[in-house]
Amino acid sequence: MKKKVVLSLVVILILLTNNVFAASVRTGSFSYMPAFADRTEERYYYSDDYFRKSGKKYNEHLLAMSYNLSLATFEVQNGTYITSLFDDIEFQDLSIKDIYEKPTLDTIGTAIAHKNIDGYDVIAVAIRGEKYDAEWGNNFIVGKEGDAKGFYETSLKVNERIKEYIETYNLNKIKIWMTGYSRAGAVADLSGVYINNNLDEFKTTEDDLYIYTFETPAASIDSTIYDNIYVVKSKNDIIPLVYPKNWGFYTNGKLIEIGEANTITTYQGLGNFEEYTEIGQDEFLDEFINWFSGRITREQYADNLEEPISKIFELVFDKSPEEREQLLKFITEDLKSLLLENEDNKNFLVGKVGDVCGHNSDYLYKAISDKIIEVIKGA
Repeated sequence: MKKKVVLSLVVILILLTNNVFAASVRTGSFSYMPAFADRTEERYYYSDDYFRKSGKKYNEHLLAMSYNLSLATFEVQNGTYITSLFDDIEFQDLSIKDIYEKPTLDTIGTAIAHKNIDGYDVIAVAIRGEKYDAEWGNNFIVGKEGDAKGFYETSLKVNERIKEYIETYNLNKIKIWMTGYSRAGAVADLSGVYINNNLDEFKTTEDDLYIYTFETPAASIDSTIYDNIYVVKSKNDIIPLVYPKNWGFYTNGKLIEIGEANTITTYQGLGNFEEYTEIGQDEFLDEFINWFSGRITREQYADNLEEPISKIFELVFDKSPEEREQLLKFITEDLKSLLLENEDNKNFLVGKVGDVCGHNSDYLYKAISDKIIEVIKGA
């Protein structure tokens, strides 16, 4: 499904740019490392005119260019794509953080550059939102209160990098253009909220913020909508719903929905691992996500599941593609056998999964956790 979302966004946003030709528009090609497709190059259309109007005025062409900028960050331990794109559109003094280094649970890849337009320093902030390996685990650090902890603490790092950049290059009249996809979308959303509430720290104004995020998970406990933040979501992507709705998280930008609601392929019952079915997104949310959120609170998740889940994702995504394939085989084949080889376990899983916490399942939990740790460490 994620492949469909990425490709549909590429197609829709590139179609938008086909209508922007004017004397002031620069066009060219940029490379990127797609997450789930073989496409590696697209066209971009850029104009300084995008920043001659208020950031509160929606600009579909700036939206398309922002998506291009976010795609160009999709690299692991490299920075050639985003560097080339910034060079093409004449943004200078590039500062790259956490992109050349090996990703960890605490890193966030950013590329910051600036360009003088009509006496204003336009600072472009591109945040890496895909192909970030071990950073995956940070998405599942929620905390017991406040904004989602992993996204929020990461947004503070981005804010500090922007302020350091302003100080390093002694910039004054400032416009900030920020973009991010998926995880980076949530980080940019929260960063935009902070900047909106601390404009003097960034030597800017509400009209001079241009923030476009894509497939953005809800991570803010504040439901305020800001006029200079835009949140683009495909109707068939459930990634923005990474946290249960009743945990009370929001995005803080004006919502722009694209595409059509689609269907989701999922398992036909937990005990039958071979049969698949297509169900509507709303039905899926009702049957699974709402079921899950009704049985665990944010506090329970933070106390019992946050650390092991984030650590498992960190370990898994720190592996090479070949090692991940080995782990996938374990999950789809070996783990199935482990769970169902014992008749009591099979009956427990199939018949009573809804009351899992009320049963004496120490053997099952220990068998699963020991096997997972063994495979991950051995891969």
